[in-house]
Amino acid sequence: MASHVKIMGVLWVVYSIFGILAGLWTLAISHFVMPIITNAVSQQGDVSIPASLPSFLQAIYIFAFGYSLATGVMGIVAAWGLLARTSWGRTAAIVIAIISVLSFPFGTALGIYTMVILMSSGADQTYRSIAVPA
Repeated sequence: MASHVKIMGVLWVVYSIFGILAGLWTLAISHFVMPIITNAVSQQGDVSIPASLPSFLQAIYIFAFGYSLATGVMGIVAAWGLLARTSWGRTAAIVIAIISVLSFPFGTALGIYTMVILMSSGADQTYRSIAVPA
């Protein structure tokens, strides 16, 4: 269990940093792409492009950034809890694993790995035995 916890902690840090960077990239791209889309929509007279398209896309970009930032921070906190072997680290990792299962393929793989190790039979007792007392 101890080696799995260490591996999970490192994987969650790496995965979370990439998630935060992807969110920042999305926000940066939206900053450059949105003026182009807005300009194209305003110049189209005969093509039926909804005028609300830029604001709809902006909302999607902001949501994607917020989601990436929130899950990235949660992943880093869970990783820190696992690597420090805190009593709450297992719970935090299970919560972020359940959320990350939706992020195919890497989030799914890491989420399933985390849940299989930390939710298996006797994992609670084993984790408590390696956790640092509070």
